[in-house]
Amino acid sequence: MLTKEFGSKFEISAYLTLVMGVLGDQISTRVGLARPQISEFNPITNSMIARGLWVPMDVALVAVCILIPFVMNRMIKHTIVKALFLYPIIAGLIRLGACVWNFFLLI
Repeated sequence: MLTKEFGSKFEISAYLTLVMGVLGDQISTRVGLARPQISEFNPITNSMIARGLWVPMDVALVAVCILIPFVMNRMIKHTIVKALFLYPIIAGLIRLGACVWNFFLLI
């Protein structure tokens, strides 16, 4: 089973939430920016898009938010380390919120 090799269902859910949030935000933003009447509101994201750094920063975000809890959970055998899975969940939910907001703007 996948959960025995990779971790608990909570851990897998945390990582999937992050990945779905980042992908959803990327896709919804790109669809929105393809329309001439829509522009990016966030100046930081706008600057990263202009410099071609938005995708690399998102890849780094996903890597760090998965790698740190993954490694720490396997190195330290204490239940308090499970709290680190809140980081990918929170980041993923924020990005899912941005995705939903973007799609509401497109409607």
